[in-house]
Amino acid sequence: MGSSQMSIQQIIDMYQGLQDKANTANETRYQDILNLFQGQGETSKAMIDRSVTEQGSKDRQSLASRGLFNSTIQDVNRNQRTTTGNLAKSQVDERVAMNKAGV
Repeated sequence: MGSSQMSIQQIIDMYQGLQDKANTANETRYQDILNLFQGQGETSKAMIDRSVTEQGSKDRQSLASRGLFNSTIQDVNRNQRTTTGNLAKSQVDERVAMNKAGV
């Protein structure tokens, strides 16, 4: 065996070093892709919140015009709007999670 030949351990170490370098590059690319998802869905959730707020204003005006402003109907409507809004925001979060899972 001449001195210009690599030992088996040197070959293993060389390939392990190359594998480690490739793994690091892949992890960096993966994290870059995940960062693209940062904030995804926030605009949709803000629009849902705005819609719920606007609907609340319309409901209160409607109740006031019918003389029912201080009734329990307002609480029922508020709870229903909150539940509907939270469900819609959960659906946005689920879509974002599914997009991330597809990476």
